[in-house]
Amino acid sequence: MRRTLRVTAGVLAAAFASFLGLLALRRAWSAVLARRPARAMPEADGDDELPVLRGGRSSSTPREPTELVPTHAAPWALPGEEAKDGVGMLFFAYGGTKQVDAFLAEATAAAASIREFNPNLSIAIVTNNASVNRRVFTTHIVPRDDLVFPGSKCPDVCRPDHVARQWTTRLYYMALSPYRITWALDSNTMQCPGERAHGAIHRFLLAAERTAMWGVDIAHANLLNPLHAPMGAHAAARRNLMSPHCFSLLWKWNGRTSNVFRDWFMLMLRRGVASNDQEPLRYAEVRQQRMGAGGLTVGQIPTEFAGSLYTVWPGRGRFYPRISRTVRGFVQIVHAPPVYRGALVHQHGASWCRAFNLGFNFEASGAARVRGARPVASRAGLARQLVERKFGARLLPVTSEAECARAVRLPNVTEAEWERWYAAPSEGRWRCPLAGGGMSDPRADGELLHASLPERLDASWWRASGQV
Repeated sequence: MRRTLRVTAGVLAAAFASFLGLLALRRAWSAVLARRPARAMPEADGDDELPVLRGGRSSSTPREPTELVPTHAAPWALPGEEAKDGVGMLFFAYGGTKQVDAFLAEATAAAASIREFNPNLSIAIVTNNASVNRRVFTTHIVPRDDLVFPGSKCPDVCRPDHVARQWTTRLYYMALSPYRITWALDSNTMQCPGERAHGAIHRFLLAAERTAMWGVDIAHANLLNPLHAPMGAHAAARRNLMSPHCFSLLWKWNGRTSNVFRDWFMLMLRRGVASNDQEPLRYAEVRQQRMGAGGLTVGQIPTEFAGSLYTVWPGRGRFYPRISRTVRGFVQIVHAPPVYRGALVHQHGASWCRAFNLGFNFEASGAARVRGARPVASRAGLARQLVERKFGARLLPVTSEAECARAVRLPNVTEAEWERWYAAPSEGRWRCPLAGGGMSDPRADGELLHASLPERLDASWWRASGQV
């Protein structure tokens, strides 16, 4: 018994001694660390707290400076990439039953309006519907079920029919286009009829193929209003800026555009598959441009091939009035539904085509007149812009600064504001909002306009206009 107690006491004494030794060693190490210089830690970037991650996505809003670094990555290996060939159009109608019902008929009507005047043009559609109209489409691309993502009823603006939408599937299958040069259009577009429509779209694409797209890698319509430009920018500089309007997107497939589409796709996954896709495209384009020599070249599709309307005063809670960019020639494509939608008499493609091309199609009959406008024959070929004063209103052509001012200026806009945003001091006068964007030679088969992508935009205006 005594022997057992002595052994136990010895074990406890050894354990206690070991504890005291470890304690002394810890104190000695702490003293050594105290004598070492402190290691510089990275400074906070302005946030009081770290962003909380939920489901792999930050709860804080992505900020431009961290997203606009150049992208260096291996080429995007896509199936069938080596088989891309020729030129063609691309449409989309995917989703659940409600989405396909809403968009397939519209996309088919849009493509049919192009097919009527371009009988030999290749036109593809991406849809998970079992069948498509083979008289209209030459290629049916069926998206994978796991790449048809759920949409949102209000990804940018809310549709009155509450159909959910998302564009991430669309941009992924843009990269899988079967064509070397692809022109992708939204379903709510239409080719305008008339003598000048015959073969025009096909000639434009063949000219793009012949000229390597006039030295441009990717082109799109331009939604940038001068009010979106960085504060303090000169009025003339603001007019040369551009930001993507993705209803009309044209690109040639190469390493640069491959990088853009991959980067764009990854940005959409980061922001959310149902978020607006237009600002992430600008990020991806700017990042690719920063690669330096051999960087991306971005162009603007002229108004003659991208007729659309834009809000004059975003941020004032006023969607109207809206105005087009300048057009000189015959407008081939308008951004309006190709099918008649009941009460929206002046909102469908046929009505827009009549207004945009006033003086081209109807001068012989004299049947087309716009209230308050001069005789139509005097307007043929003039530089003009179209104004929509309010919802459902007829589009009014304006051909002078005086007409434009009466059409778009709001009562609560001061003279100082008007001069600040739309003045052109170097020209000795002010210009109509969103002036410019038409073809330099309306008789040519086509061209792409060169413009600059802003690296930063006034975020308050973008939020007000629903772009972020």
